Amino acid sequence: MSLLLPQAVGAIASIALLYYLLAQIFGSRVALLAALALAVTPIAVIDGRNNSPDSLLTFALLLAAWAVTKATETGRTRWLFLSAVFIGLGFNIKELEAFLVVPAIAAAYWVGDPQGLVVSPLAIDPVGHGHLGRVAGMDRGCGSHPAGASART
Repeated sequence: MSLLLPQAVGAIASIALLYYLLAQIFGSRVALLAALALAVTPIAVIDGRNNSPDSLLTFALLLAAWAVTKATETGRTRWLFLSAVFIGLGFNIKELEAFLVVPAIAAAYWVGDPQGLVVSPLAIDPVGHGHLGRVAGMDRGCGSHPAGASART
């Protein structure tokens, strides 16, 4: 019984979160229909009743969608980072399947961003320009040489 509790809670929380997300945008009728569809879909019911992490993954990705919605409403990138944290949590739950929503979430943020359609790389990189390249092992001064490697051969 205790093994199935997280999946059941994830399934119920997903239904409630889906209703909340859609009620803000499309109204309560559409939100109720979507939540009802999620609640009675046979695969969602089965995932909520067995030892499968799919209901937890659904909940984590709905939380990511909620965070992106908050990011587009407020224009603050911390909500975008929280969305990335929830996607990372989804990756821990069910690995690469969680990354299927990344293009849709990125498109939703870029289209709904109150500052315009193009996001500055400095707005997304909290440490400063070039840090992402250094994390990836690329030395900024040498271009394509790994960090610490000499440009001379």
